[in-house]
Amino acid sequence: MDFVTGTPERPECQKCGLYKLARKPFISPVVERKDQPVDVAFVGDSPSREENVKGEPNAGRVGKLLDRIVDGSAFRTANATFFNCIQCYAGPEGKGDAKPSTEQMRCCRPLLLQNLEAVKPKVVVALGQWGLRALLDDGTATLGGKKPNRLRSLDIPGLSWNPSLAACTYHPSATYQLQPHIPEVIKEDLGWI
Repeated sequence: MDFVTGTPERPECQKCGLYKLARKPFISPVVERKDQPVDVAFVGDSPSREENVKGEPNAGRVGKLLDRIVDGSAFRTANATFFNCIQCYAGPEGKGDAKPSTEQMRCCRPLLLQNLEAVKPKVVVALGQWGLRALLDDGTATLGGKKPNRLRSLDIPGLSWNPSLAACTYHPSATYQLQPHIPEVIKEDLGWI
């Protein structure tokens, strides 16, 4: 799936300290075909190190893996967009990128909701627990592991409209955490959605 960078307006934000780490403080949401309604919006955690350097969405290995997963799923022909629950790079942590804190997600949540309102996707898919926590505005929400829990329908507080379906699945980065079966699980989940 080839994503094209979107261009939402964003005021300079210094609500949390992440703006100090970000080379590119805002990664624009991406929409494949801007002239058509958005079918699905994926909500992940934060821009990767590669996205921070390049200022482009899905520039890192996890973003590219997500592209391949979507291309091989029931959503391959969908007009898709991708958002992060925080807009600035969260910095390094061990061998990977740091995960967002509850405070950081709450600081960025108004922008996430604004972006969702702008495109009004038919389906919203939270990728992993951080996407889920940001959408639900709940710092302790978890995926639940088993399929019926993972693929539950979600009510997203703060939206002026309701998508046809809001659900959650694993984040593709789990593939690199010794769980190589995750891309197939995500494809299966997307087929259910």
